[in-house]
Parts: sequence; C-alpha cells; structure tokens
Amino acid sequence: MKLTLALLVLAICSATNVFANNSKISDSIAPLHRDIIGVYEVEKDDALEIVILKNRILSAGSVVFSLAENGLSIMREVKKIRIEIPRKRIRFTIAAPVIDEYGNKKSRRILAVTFMTSDLMKVNYSTNGILPGQLLNIYEKAWRLNSLADTSIIDYCREEVGKISRDFCLAEKF
Repeated sequence: MKLTLALLVLAICSATNVFANNSKISDSIAPLHRDIIGVYEVEKDDALEIVILKNRILSAGSVVFSLAENGLSIMREVKKIRIEIPRKRIRFTIAAPVIDEYGNKKSRRILAVTFMTSDLMKVNYSTNGILPGQLLNIYEKAWRLNSLADTSIIDYCREEVGKISRDFCLAEKF
C-alpha cells in the first residue's frame, strides 16, 4: 500500500513537472525514517519536500503533532550524518488515511509546513534540545491541503501539547 501510494504520487508529480527528482538527495533522506514515502525537489519554491505517511492517526490534532515529531526526527538524522540540503526551504508534508464522502478509506495529503533550511540547520537536535511543538514555531508557511487541515490545526492548538507551539498557533489564527 505504501509503495503503491508513493509510486502514484511520484507518477502524478512527474507527469505535471511539479517536482524534479534528485535521486542522490532522495536516496540519502528516504531511508532516515520509516514513514517517508517520497522526497522531491520543488523547483518553483526552491524547496525539498519530504512526504510522510501516517497510517494511524489518533485524533485530528495528532496530524500536526506527527508532522512536527517526524520532521524533528528526520532533521536530527540529517544533521547527525551531515546530509547537504540543496534547497533554500524544506517542506514536510503529512498524508494519512481519511474516509471520503463515499465511505472509502484513502490516503490523502493533509498539511504541509515549510521551514527555511538555514533555520532548521541551526537547531540543537540533541535529546534535550528542542521538542516537536517548538519546531513548529520556526516555520515559514503552512499549506492546508484539504479540509482536515483546519480541524487538525485547531485541535492541536487547543490541546495541551499545542501550547508549546504558541507562535505557530497565533500565526495560523487559532
């Protein structure tokens, strides 16, 4: 299922020339986390997009937390093994299974959060350095990719765990 979704996303993106594939950077980053289903260079935004698939979402608010937690984990590894990021920005996109209007379960992209690469490289990723919610406070832009994104941000910002992401929540108007 994960491989099929990754191939479908890659085929759509390649057909529309939205993403450029740099196999060297993809091959370096994709193995860093089990939930990564794609790594793409987005030319028009000068961004490296890392797509994360979460097969198990406990609540709408956990979508935002999962994005931050996985982003933190991936960046910790990127910095530890000194992978050079060839783009000005890094965008973490989270996809998760959702039920469509016909009752079918499908994986959909929900939310993407873009960071300046230089900001992410300044972060202390040691175990006592930064929490997932704090990572969101240095974001550049959030992209709502479907209607679940608003609910996810609202729920996350209202939960206790979201209080640490005050700058993110205020900027996103929740």
